[in-house]
Amino acid sequence: MKQAAIPQPAVKSRSGLNPKWFAVLVVLALIVAAVVLGYRWWLSNQEASKAAALAARQKAAEQAMADFAGIRVTKVIVTADGGLVDLRYQVIDPDKADFLFTDLDFVPKLVPAGTDKVISLTDVPHKHGLQSGLQYFIIYRNVDGLVTPCGYVDLMIGDVRL
Repeated sequence: MKQAAIPQPAVKSRSGLNPKWFAVLVVLALIVAAVVLGYRWWLSNQEASKAAALAARQKAAEQAMADFAGIRVTKVIVTADGGLVDLRYQVIDPDKADFLFTDLDFVPKLVPAGTDKVISLTDVPHKHGLQSGLQYFIIYRNVDGLVTPCGYVDLMIGDVRL
């Protein structure tokens, strides 16, 4: 006896997606992922180069301040709930730094980054004998909250702005 072949139904893909289209979607997903990762890498390099440029600028300003005024600024801190700015500096050369407290024009002034507004003292601070290596401070009123906790400031002594 001969057996009759039973016709088999055509097997359909469970997802209903043609394998060619699936491959195209996978390739597109890989391209999108590569573009996103490349863009993030580019952004991180841009941020790193900006940070390096800022560090170089700060280092040059620190050296110029030491050469010009005989001080090294160690900290600029916003304190008292934003109402005061505390400038801390270390004396490197007492002879150069002595002129900072003889005339109000030469007392360091703060200029918040991106503005031309100057925060200064109204009186010459109490003069004292400066000693090399010691740290001193000057307290400024933070007028209108111009200096922000994570902001940058320039230091101005006379006409020199760093």
